[in-house]
Amino acid sequence: MKSLFCVGLFVAALTGCFSSSVDFETGWATRHIEGTMLDSTGGELGGEAFIIVLEYFSRFVQFSDEQPIYIPRARLVRLQDGGRFRIQFDLRASAIETVFIAPQYRMERFRFQRQMGIGELRYQARMNAESNWREHLILEVSPFLENFILEPRYKLAPTHQLFIGDWLDREREKVQD
Repeated sequence: MKSLFCVGLFVAALTGCFSSSVDFETGWATRHIEGTMLDSTGGELGGEAFIIVLEYFSRFVQFSDEQPIYIPRARLVRLQDGGRFRIQFDLRASAIETVFIAPQYRMERFRFQRQMGIGELRYQARMNAESNWREHLILEVSPFLENFILEPRYKLAPTHQLFIGDWLDREREKVQD
């Protein structure tokens, strides 16, 4: 009876770690994140939508009076049919930040920490329509994405850099006066 109580307490503690938009399955450690990218009405997004994934790896250098140093590595994930995505969680990474990007929608961010006892995470990314897409693209989306093209520290694959550059060019052409 005592062990059943401990298991129930463990599961309750895990469910308190995530927002209501995240569901999970138990396992040894988080292996992947899957879900769907949805618009504000619950319709599935696709086409020009994509995800920037930042994986954070702990560095062994840590000074006694400072926080641990984390090195980010970026990659791009394209959506599958129906707006679905699946992101592998590198076993060496301690956290993943996902940035969901779609034309005419605000960027949506979510950070996942590696959790012992959680094997798979499921996340429904709800995108909010952006009434002033031109301004949002110029002031927020473009500088964010250009950083991945210009900064070698993210180690983004050249094909992903090319995709981002082409996507930015197409979106900028659409919003020009």
